[in-house]
Amino acid sequence: MLVSLDSESVTEVLGNIVRKNTRKHFNEFWTAGNDIEVEGVWEWAGGRGEVPDFGWTEDPYYSIEENCLVWVVELRTRGRYSDGWHGASCCNNAQYICQLKTS
Repeated sequence: MLVSLDSESVTEVLGNIVRKNTRKHFNEFWTAGNDIEVEGVWEWAGGRGEVPDFGWTEDPYYSIEENCLVWVVELRTRGRYSDGWHGASCCNNAQYICQLKTS
């Protein structure tokens, strides 16, 4: 199951793990977020709720071509991080992070 970034604390912890384990300056990961069922309504797949507002790097917009949510994790740039997510074509190449299903 692709990752759902449903809280800022989980996103921060996971972002730190990614930064610690990569040398790439710019990393893109698929998440479970999408607006496939209803255009413009971003939800986590599997009925895990709505995608929260805190992580968007740009305002979500209506696009029949960009229905999957990509999370961008960057290494520190000038003393700050610029992580966040945005809609992307589901056909793009990106890495992925899975999460374990909890009961």
